[in-house]
Amino acid sequence: MRKILAGVLVLLMAAGMLVVFTGCGGNGDPVDHPIVGSWDWEGAAYYLFNADGTGTRDANSMFEPAHPIFWSASEGTLYICTTPNICNNAADCPMPELWNYTIVGNTLTIASQQVPGLEFAYTRSNAVPANNDTPPADNVDGVWQGAGFSMEIAPGWSQATNDGLTFLRAPDGQSNINVLQESAQGLDFLAYIEATLEQLEATFEDFVLFDTFFDADEGIALLDYSALVPGAAKALYFTQAFMYNNGNVFIATLTDFDIGTVDLFEDFLDMLDTFEVR
Repeated sequence: MRKILAGVLVLLMAAGMLVVFTGCGGNGDPVDHPIVGSWDWEGAAYYLFNADGTGTRDANSMFEPAHPIFWSASEGTLYICTTPNICNNAADCPMPELWNYTIVGNTLTIASQQVPGLEFAYTRSNAVPANNDTPPADNVDGVWQGAGFSMEIAPGWSQATNDGLTFLRAPDGQSNINVLQESAQGLDFLAYIEATLEQLEATFEDFVLFDTFFDADEGIALLDYSALVPGAAKALYFTQAFMYNNGNVFIATLTDFDIGTVDLFEDFLDMLDTFEVR
């Protein structure tokens, strides 16, 4: 696979993938609410809910300076107003996004009432990690033994686990790689990739496909694209590798917060070159 992947670098530049999410507007008294405080996503602060009903989103400044919000919570619904410049409080928000929320221990889970299937989890800042939310671990013999696969880990990368999902974290602490496996649902590899592209175009706004790579003999495809995901302030960048094996597809996704980070992309290709199905 090394020869195949070596040529991909001239076709694709490094791209990033991050799911960003927000809510908007509502009623309820936020004072002394258990949601008050700072909540992390993948180890970095993301939401800050103040007791006076103000707060910030994207507080880690990965994409932009912390964005001010209004918020309130009532009867299991979280309201977040992302337009505080035209609102006096969360109740005044003209276009609210609504989320069902639960807090169990140090984990806040929100599920959209407006976009079916959109659900995310955060960890309270400075909380002691539970068994299913651990900080980055040192490389284990330089090999990632994942569910049904193994591959070598590039120097400086490390394994981490969040909400039961294990991934590789880059030396910068912000970028990561995850690998998922799914059935090709009876489709041959080309038909599967074509169906995936159709789904991406139908799901995301402002979908722009930059480049593709496909090799049926090697059973590998790469997609490089951008899309505006729900709640994001701007379009985000995605690089995904699809590896076909006996009717199943392993999907490796490079999550990188700044397009053009060639060093991370080269690490991504090097690790894919050592990918083996177990």
